[in-house]
Amino acid sequence: MKNMVFKFHYDKENDILAIYDYSKKVSESVEFSEDIILDLDDNGRIIGLEIFYASEFLFAFNKTLFKIGKLLFLLAM
Repeated sequence: MKNMVFKFHYDKENDILAIYDYSKKVSESVEFSEDIILDLDDNGRIIGLEIFYASEFLFAFNKTLFKIGKLLFLLAM
């Protein structure tokens, strides 16, 4: 399988983060959740991702990762 090179674009005004392999053609877009759209190629592989309200999503994701990391640290003691 050929290496994929993902690039990103952040639309600050609309708070949308787009991550794509711009060398691929989008065949289908799927609403993964209310705030996440996945773009697929002809083989059903993910070649793009759009995250709406990206700052909120990434903040919540970061908080969750921090809590998991803290829990793992405590369990390792």
